[in-house]
Amino acid sequence: MDPLPGDTVTSGDTITLYVSMGQKIELVTVPSFLGLTKEEAMKLLIEADLSLGKVTPVKSDQPVGTILSQSKPEFANVPKSATKIDFTVSGGPDYDPDQDNPKKDEEMETENTDA
Repeated sequence: MDPLPGDTVTSGDTITLYVSMGQKIELVTVPSFLGLTKEEAMKLLIEADLSLGKVTPVKSDQPVGTILSQSKPEFANVPKSATKIDFTVSGGPDYDPDQDNPKKDEEMETENTDA
């Protein structure tokens, strides 16, 4: 900065301000995770410098653990290291979300006893 903080200036003096352009954000391109196993997706996340977000299993005819959808589209440019990718994965044809979440069973029992 010119002048320095606390310096006295007079009318007509030149004051130079430097404005920050902010932190430099490096971008990475999101790859396609569709059809990969969870293990393959984790490896690709690390290689792409992305993070794992929420993983939601659903009933599917695909093999258990197969990535069915991702939260960020392929080829999207996202901030490196700061972006989490959520996945929907196959829980298999017999997947039952109520069996996967014991807390849900407890909530249902509480609701039944309140009636």
